[in-house]
Amino acid sequence: MDREYYKSMCLSVLENSSYYEKQFTYESKKVMEKLETIIDEYGQKLTAKETAYLLSFNIKTSNFYGLPKIHKSQTIKNECKISRSTYISVASPADLTVRPIVAGPTCETHRISNLLDILLKPYVTKVQSYIRDTVDFLNTIPEKVNPESILVSFDVTNLFSNIPHDLGLIAIEHWIDRFPSLLNDRFPKNFVLESLQLILENNFMHFNDIVYRQKLGTAMGTKVAPTYATLVLGFLEEKLYLTVKEKFEQDFENFIRKSWIRYLDDCFVMWDKSDDQLMKFFNILNTLSPTLKFTMDSDSNKLSFLDVMVIKKENRLITDVFYTITDTKQYLIFDSCHPRHTRNNIPYNLARRLCTIISDAAHRTTRTTPSKALS
Repeated sequence: MDREYYKSMCLSVLENSSYYEKQFTYESKKVMEKLETIIDEYGQKLTAKETAYLLSFNIKTSNFYGLPKIHKSQTIKNECKISRSTYISVASPADLTVRPIVAGPTCETHRISNLLDILLKPYVTKVQSYIRDTVDFLNTIPEKVNPESILVSFDVTNLFSNIPHDLGLIAIEHWIDRFPSLLNDRFPKNFVLESLQLILENNFMHFNDIVYRQKLGTAMGTKVAPTYATLVLGFLEEKLYLTVKEKFEQDFENFIRKSWIRYLDDCFVMWDKSDDQLMKFFNILNTLSPTLKFTMDSDSNKLSFLDVMVIKKENRLITDVFYTITDTKQYLIFDSCHPRHTRNNIPYNLARRLCTIISDAAHRTTRTTPSKALS
């Protein structure tokens, strides 16, 4: 990728004043002093080793980089369709965007973020819609469905970057108050909330010799971010269930509670209600928060979710593996100089993934046949 083109894409993200601001004076020492104040006030039950872990380490400010979303660029996808080569060359596609990543493995808040992730993870299992991974998704979707139902997926646009700090803190407090026994009794609620606020408000990063601070949302890179985002959307889903109950009948609320499943910002439901109700439901989703907006995709026959292609055949669901058009399916060549166990493990795990996802036995055999597996 052209250096100047890449830099311009990153700067287009960082120079959006709604999300980021330049820092002309920045001292990491002040962030650590704030953390030390929180520990002094609420961390009396921390051991000496835990306190040293949180406060005593070599600090280095995070770096910002943009991860190109090549799978979402229509220009690149069109080129992939007509290319007969493993590689394609597309000069500066106009519709290419980047995912903002903040790499801060030794930044001021990375250790307190790790601690909060440990403390908050138990609450994730209390989110009714939560699915852990692909296997959990496969175990959750029904085998038999209404033949008239359609497959619908929803996606939150730039979830991490669009969670307001006040909404996030309210959501975390909601889960702690609702399930107080899940929080380790050595850590009071205020310790969690003030530490979380410190992480959200002190996300500093370097790019192009300039320091920026993220004003809205959480960094995609800090340890607690996925857990935090899951709990925030789980909090909004509680609001969603109540709104659906008010707008529709009790049966509709029960349907949403039972059928609505989510992995981070990706949501899935087998919809057996009317098209009009689907649009009303979609509109409700987009009123849950002023900054969090949903997109929707639907199909009566097949739809991808995570790395699974869900296919409806009459009254049952079958699943296949899903590849994006930009997936080159290139893996480590077997005669490389890597250890033999590494070379053996790659085809083994690729085959295991196919066997896990593909539900039809005949299709699974076809997919795992070497000459046909990549077709």
